[in-house]
Amino acid sequence: MRIENNTGQVPGLPPNPRITNPAKLDKLVESIKQDPEMLQLRGLLVYPIADGKYITVGGNMRLQALRRLGFDDVPCIIIPKETPVEKLRNYIIKDNGDFGDWDYKALLDGWDAVELQEWAIDISQFEEPQFEEQPQEKKRAGWNSAANSQESVCDLKDCIGWHPKRDFSFISCFKKSEQGYPLSTIKADFSNVGLFADAALNVIRRVVGLRHNDDWALLTTPKRRHKETNFAESVCLVIAKKLGIPFYNDAITAKTRQRINPQFALHVDIKEHNIIVFDDILTTGATLDGVNKLLPEKNCLYIIGINNN
Repeated sequence: MRIENNTGQVPGLPPNPRITNPAKLDKLVESIKQDPEMLQLRGLLVYPIADGKYITVGGNMRLQALRRLGFDDVPCIIIPKETPVEKLRNYIIKDNGDFGDWDYKALLDGWDAVELQEWAIDISQFEEPQFEEQPQEKKRAGWNSAANSQESVCDLKDCIGWHPKRDFSFISCFKKSEQGYPLSTIKADFSNVGLFADAALNVIRRVVGLRHNDDWALLTTPKRRHKETNFAESVCLVIAKKLGIPFYNDAITAKTRQRINPQFALHVDIKEHNIIVFDDILTTGATLDGVNKLLPEKNCLYIIGINNN
């Protein structure tokens, strides 16, 4: 049989109301290539018209992806010809509608952000906290104040953890807690720099020893908003001084401000083969993944101040 996209061929049935996003179509193509057997579990929802032809009531974007991949045959669920057009209209909206929202924390606890992007899951609404540097003299807000009730907090107690990702792993020094200081307040108070530096140094010395500092260097993740020295850079300056290794400040820059699947650029020829990459707060891990892709020839140790996942 021949399947066509729904462009309004059936009287009373509007064309498919969803716009095909080229980027999402590319991801759907990759998703089908990874797991083609899933097509047998979820067929296209089609309706017969004339001359042995069918239109897609559900799966218009999937049909485009299958055509790009060169599929000649696809599994289908055929809607009976006698189905009223009012029902078909309902099917189209319900098939394209979203009746629930992702629990993004649970989603990212179980899967890498990069994996989700490759599987065409749209997680653009989930972003790491949009921290802004505050004047150093600004006083801390109350731990449980209304202004900070929706923000993650950390009690800054030692809680070293190892976290394997798909292509790398990272070590965190602290983690978010039930009670503590709001993360934005912690970053705004530069008196915390020494605490973060000491925690990172503790990890470095316990994990790699670093009795010989030859061929080691230090990086931090790129800035997205601030040109002045930020909290993570200040921590790196202390770490580099105490270890006696070079710190490549601003070696990596962000091409975009997006938090998921970010694009970074490396501007410095780093001769050292062993790299410590430090970031003050991590949520999705997408930033570290972006940095990791820039350093395929390096041995990297990723250290995070607070794991906000």
